Amino acid sequence: DAQDFYQQLTSTKFAAVPRGDMLFSYRLTEAMSAGAIPVILSDGMVLPFAELINWNVTALHVPEKSARDGSLLPLLRSYSDEQVCDMQRRSRRAYERHMRSHSEVLDSILDILDNRSGQLG
Repeated sequence: DAQDFYQQLTSTKFAAVPRGDMLFSYRLTEAMSAGAIPVILSDGMVLPFAELINWNVTALHVPEKSARDGSLLPLLRSYSDEQVCDMQRRSRRAYERHMRSHSEVLDSILDILDNRSGQLG
């Protein structure tokens, strides 16, 4: 059930984020809210707030073929405990700052618009 799923998610270090039906997947926010490192298994996923979140240090980006060719598990095992903890903190912090509620989402959108308008002037 949903409670068991979330309990498992909060106790894992990495969480798979496959591509959804669109260019985004709700699995991303699920993983981040639980403090797991999102493992983005998509070659074309559009990540939210890319102007505010450094996704290169917040999530792992893995080509879709890696989920099938056996290279994913050795990759995940190659990260040290310190690297994992750092990425988990960054992921959770990005979630809390930009995605936790409608208020954070709206504030993030307004920050992006403000930054863009400042670049125009």
